[in-house]
Amino acid sequence: MSFAIISATCALRPHLSLELIGDPIDVMIQGGLDREEDVIAQGVAVARKERPYVPLTDEGRAWLLESWPQLEDDAKAIFRRKWIELTQ
Repeated sequence: MSFAIISATCALRPHLSLELIGDPIDVMIQGGLDREEDVIAQGVAVARKERPYVPLTDEGRAWLLESWPQLEDDAKAIFRRKWIELTQ
């Protein structure tokens, strides 16, 4: 769960968020996600899981629930870029 890893860092160092979210988006696409509209929902779902495969820090969970949704436009743009890179 790459969200568990990056969420803690993004919570502590928000200025790195846009650099870090590309890897989880890449993994989502490779795992079969094909709609940019679903990217934010994936991170929120991880945060709402009672027992995620990889445990979240409290700060990381809060970041996924509060800050991650605010990055929707950026996440969609990164998704489109990654989609093109991976499908060519």
